[in-house]
Amino acid sequence: MWSKKGMLERLSQKNASWTEDKEKEYKENVKKNATTLRFTQQGVSKAIYPRIFGVKKAKDA
Repeated sequence: MWSKKGMLERLSQKNASWTEDKEKEYKENVKKNATTLRFTQQGVSKAIYPRIFGVKKAKDA
């Protein structure tokens, strides 16, 4: 599900110089991350869920 590049980090200064393709790639990665994190949260037991509750990236979960 993850590309070799990994997930792009959005920085306010870099965002101004991003091309349309890079912005589209960023949005696609955000969607993939949210979907993966949602499936991960749904698939774990109640004992493990509190450990990953506040995680923002699926890779950190």
